[in-house]
Amino acid sequence: MGNERSYKFTWDWTPDEWAWSPDAGRWRPEYGSPSACVAFEVTTSGLTPIEAYDYWRETVFYGFDADRNKSERAPDFSARASGLLAARAEFYTYQSDGISGRRTRKKARADGNDDVTLGSIFAGRRWHRDDRDSVVTSAVGNLFFYDAARPSRVEWEAHCGSHLTLRRADVVEALGQDVPPAGLVADALSRSSLSAQLGARMRLLSDSLSILTRFEPGFFKGQLDARRQALEKGFWMRDCQKWDIV
Repeated sequence: MGNERSYKFTWDWTPDEWAWSPDAGRWRPEYGSPSACVAFEVTTSGLTPIEAYDYWRETVFYGFDADRNKSERAPDFSARASGLLAARAEFYTYQSDGISGRRTRKKARADGNDDVTLGSIFAGRRWHRDDRDSVVTSAVGNLFFYDAARPSRVEWEAHCGSHLTLRRADVVEALGQDVPPAGLVADALSRSSLSAQLGARMRLLSDSLSILTRFEPGFFKGQLDARRQALEKGFWMRDCQKWDIV
């Protein structure tokens, strides 16, 4: 299985492993998930700052209606990301200049994405306003939470981080009910004794991603499954119930 390229994307899967590829345009629900653990990288390298922002907005940040770039606000925009994806979970690590946007109910209905994401911030800050008008500020060392099924507004300053995305059905099954509002989960995360440990493990996995991408996809899939199971069956239940969220 060799690496394929399309402009600023590099990926390592074949059509037999996943019907979607970056050169087909944006992912859509009908493409489904990969049948194997697969990897990709994307960068704005070689683009002007204005081209880079628009490229990132249209190609990577398209789950949100991203705010348009103003050159005086982000004169030197650049970004890069890499990720590994499996049928039931995805892990991404990234470094980017500031970007912001909103996710509306119309957007969520249109793209069919209702995944649940838990992330860790290594540099920079993130602001999240959920559909209850609750605003959460996350900084270095904090975990953040995102529910693609609910309206929200997100603003990042220049940042570095990673996140783990889980299928909603798996999380709902573990909780025994629908996912709580983002603001409530963020509050539970800030008080959880497990947050620091999980953040450290996400940083270690992020730092190891380039090696795992090329040499140990099977090992990564095992790590991904372990993180997914821990979040679904331990972290979520113990701390959300402890703080009376569920």
